Amino acid sequence: MKNKYLENKSPKCIQLTLRSSKTWREIWACLEELVDISTWDFGPGNFSFGLENWMGIGCLSPNIVPRQCNLTLYEAVELEFNFSFLDREMQNDLQDAFHFLQSDSEID
Repeated sequence: MKNKYLENKSPKCIQLTLRSSKTWREIWACLEELVDISTWDFGPGNFSFGLENWMGIGCLSPNIVPRQCNLTLYEAVELEFNFSFLDREMQNDLQDAFHFLQSDSEID
């Protein structure tokens, strides 16, 4: 199933097709829910800042971050979220969220 349907892509990027089997559709229903409620423990940020649920509110892609943007959270932080596809307010919001999560994780 992984090789046939996921093809080394993030589960957030997969869409069901008309050819998807009944079994895969049932598995996908569970996977989709699991992915939606999953978050990462805050750490070094070696995962996609656009495709992963690092803020606990769902992933940013595709509404905010283009699919071709493959930066890790760490790389995005190093660039201060300064991307042409983000307006200044969104850049500030992402920086604030990162710093809040970073300080919150240091308390734990």
